[in-house]
This record gives sequence, structure tokens and C-alpha cells, in this order.
Amino acid sequence: MRGYLGIRDNGDGLIIEREGALNAILTQNLLILVNPSEVLANDDELEYNIEVSRRTITDQAFTKVLSDSNVKIKSRVRLLNSNYLIHPVVFYNRANVLMESDFYVEGSATIVETFIPGRRGKGERFLEGNVKSVTKVYIGDKLMIYDVFRMRNGDYLDPWVMGDGCLLTTYHVREGDFSFSREILPFTKVHQRWSDLTNIWF
Repeated sequence: MRGYLGIRDNGDGLIIEREGALNAILTQNLLILVNPSEVLANDDELEYNIEVSRRTITDQAFTKVLSDSNVKIKSRVRLLNSNYLIHPVVFYNRANVLMESDFYVEGSATIVETFIPGRRGKGERFLEGNVKSVTKVYIGDKLMIYDVFRMRNGDYLDPWVMGDGCLLTTYHVREGDFSFSREILPFTKVHQRWSDLTNIWF
């Protein structure tokens, strides 16, 4: 699957351009990105180009990246006093993923990224595969955060790296200043913690 979703906020509503299955739903100020299958597999490539003002962006559910995949996700998101609160991403064993996310912030924003290695509910661990996520946060057009997350096979299991947990990262931008935090959580606590941070309960 190859999909493109472009969203531009014109003040009164949203202008959406799309190719493939991707879509979006707007309810009040909550913008929900939709991938009807909720899974990524094979050689799927997704591209997002989003520009919003005073809205919160999320998606409809956890995204699952299936085994034996070679997935690419590229996101370019401009946030004007808006938040980007995407559900956790689950990497099945033997998944291969490249994620590139560029955020351009004006005013204030909160960005949350959460990664779960393996289908923990089924007792699966991520032991083979390659995941790389590059997150860049710009304030205006100046790069302020450059963050890289990698998993190659089971190297993340080193207790000095991540151990047997899941990673939740929060980036905050407030009027020209920024901060970020990382939390390593057991699988059983990820959704509760994510919901507490985002105030999204679906």
C-alpha cells in the first residue's frame, strides 16, 4: 500500500488531499488520522503533510507493523498551538521500519511518540528486525531537537539501553523553549500512561 494524506487548516475547516486508503475525521478540535486496516505490512509507504492551528491530532488506534515488512512512514507536520498525540506503534518481531517525522512548531505544542517492541499481549518479543525513527522538532524554521531511536534485532534489551520495556517520549514546546522526557514502561502500563498524558481514552 502506498498512501498520501495532506491536510491544511483554513480556519473554517480542513482541506484534505489524499491518495490511497488514508483519510481523516474532524470532531470539534480533534483531528483523527485514519488507516482503515490499522496495520502496516509488506512494502507499505505512507506520507503525511499536515498543517493545523489550535487542534489536537491523533489516530484511531494502535498501529501494528507486521512481521517481514519493510515499511516507510514520512511525516511533515506544522503545528500552530496544536498537539500531535499519536497512539503507540507496535513492532511485530521481524518488522523493518523507517520513520521520519519533521515537526514545525509555532507557539506551543506537545508531541508524544510511543514504541512497543513485539506483540507483548501474545508473549512475543522483538528479536529480529530493524527499526529506525528520526524525529526533528523545529521552532519556526530552526532545528531544536534531533532525536533518533533504533532497534536492531534484540540490542534494545540491554538494561543500559531500554531493557524489556516500551518507550514513551514526550516533546514540549512553549513559546520558543523546549523540553523532552523519556519513560520506559512495562507493556501493561503503556496505554494507561499514554491516555493519562494525552487525555484520549479510545
